Amino acid sequence: MAWTLGRHKVINTCKYFHDLQIHCLSSFQRNAGPRKVSSPSLILLAAHSNRIAVIENSLPFVFHRHYVLSLPESTKAEDVFDRYQRLLAEVKGIQKRFGSGPAYNVALTSDWLCLIPRRNVNRDGIGANAAGMLGLVWLRDQEERDGWSRLGYTSHLEYLGMPMDTSKM
Repeated sequence: MAWTLGRHKVINTCKYFHDLQIHCLSSFQRNAGPRKVSSPSLILLAAHSNRIAVIENSLPFVFHRHYVLSLPESTKAEDVFDRYQRLLAEVKGIQKRFGSGPAYNVALTSDWLCLIPRRNVNRDGIGANAAGMLGLVWLRDQEERDGWSRLGYTSHLEYLGMPMDTSKM
């Protein structure tokens, strides 16, 4: 799926993020009715939201390391900060273990917080922000799209982040 927003073309590299977009849009209407959760991973995260937060690191269609914690329904700033600190400890631990730098991405919704450790900023001038690391890639032009196709979407995201399979590092 692809669409244009302003002068940027957006491609959706995985079904998971499409479901995530639907979920995020429905979260804006939280007060209007019940939450809609359309991804198995988000259902898992929603199920944990009223329990002790368990770090999730195996969301479907995210093939590089990532760490996610759900947020309680009535989240306070302290809740977000505490979860951020827990996730940051995981990120720093894996970066230290594999000799990677201190870079990482943060994605936050009203339901969860995600940190994604990074190894590289870009390759051949082609990079990704936090949304891109979760599968929603913003493109400047056709040349950048061609670059993503040449590099391979999944393998390029693993290159930018840290692959689950440490033999690929």
